[in-house]
Amino acid sequence: MKTNMHLAHKHLIIRAEVPESKRHPSEKELKDWLVSLIGEINMELAAGPYTVQEDKDWNSGITAIAIITTSHISFHLWDKTGLLQMDVYSCAEFEPETIFNLIKRDFEAKNIQHKFIDREFSLKEIS
Repeated sequence: MKTNMHLAHKHLIIRAEVPESKRHPSEKELKDWLVSLIGEINMELAAGPYTVQEDKDWNSGITAIAIITTSHISFHLWDKTGLLQMDVYSCAEFEPETIFNLIKRDFEAKNIQHKFIDREFSLKEIS
């Protein structure tokens, strides 16, 4: 990661749909995927990733969070509906397109929607 950089305060919020065949990653697979994603966006892992598999009928799926040196990444995937929700918040610059490409490639995600917000002085939507 770069040093002596300006704090960026960027927040990416993602919603996508995942097909049945990709809705059931193991906790280890999701942890490994997050570590790989963190490397791809040039961030550094500070703690985790931590995962929880939930099997309540109304809330069945997997959640993961990784603490990065510049903030955090959270990931939720409901196995019954295929809804994927993800947040990437960082004080360092990153390219959302890299994350979209990984979600498409590894989860075959469709209908990817997002908000990219600059939170430095207000909640200014970037894209």
